[in-house]
Amino acid sequence: MLRRAFCAAFISAAAAAASLFVLKSRGLLFETRPDRFEYPCRGAYISERSGAVNWNSLPKENIDFCYIRASRGIAFADRRAEYDLKGAQSSGLPFGAVHDLDPAADGKAQADNFLSVTGELEGQLIPALDIRLSLGERLRSGDKYKLARIITDFAGRIKEREGCGVVLLCDSYVWKLLSLENSGALIWAEDSGFCKEPLLLSYSDSARSPSMKDEGAVYTALTAGKHITSQEFVRRFAVGKREG
Repeated sequence: MLRRAFCAAFISAAAAAASLFVLKSRGLLFETRPDRFEYPCRGAYISERSGAVNWNSLPKENIDFCYIRASRGIAFADRRAEYDLKGAQSSGLPFGAVHDLDPAADGKAQADNFLSVTGELEGQLIPALDIRLSLGERLRSGDKYKLARIITDFAGRIKEREGCGVVLLCDSYVWKLLSLENSGALIWAEDSGFCKEPLLLSYSDSARSPSMKDEGAVYTALTAGKHITSQEFVRRFAVGKREG
């Protein structure tokens, strides 16, 4: 009897471990998922990694808003940006666009490239600037003052043309490099390990969705800041109509 009980317990433990592995590998289980009571507003960051998205069904998957990668540098556009921006708009899901910073290119020119892809931002969520740096970019971008100027020029051009601010998508390296803790900037934190009260928080970069048709396609799961409801998030951070 003892041997049978041991075998049954071993089989149950193995089955549970296998189930956890499958859920994690499919992007359906997150060890760092924020508590739903404290973080009620959930979102998705979509890029070309997400493949073809069914925008008719995505809003039904417990997703309150999304961000879409639009461009990089002064000339590059995400290959699915046009499709995803139109799809998000037709779905009725609140959405914003993201520009991937080139730390060696003019900030104003990058903003112009971004807006050439997105068009006018009225009604969208405030745009995001991804200022995370690869290892190679960190080695080449040793001048933090030059990097700060590029970011400032990008944000200034967006403010000039669209009348709105920019949220900065960063990791702990850039956070410390640019002393963003004391900057007053709106922050989209890559994880919860550094910024105490970010506007946006990413908690998984390998989430999966039935609305994504391509095998292996993933998105970044994110949430608005603590105690921010979806209605409040849209009300506070949607781009308004320009005066004049």
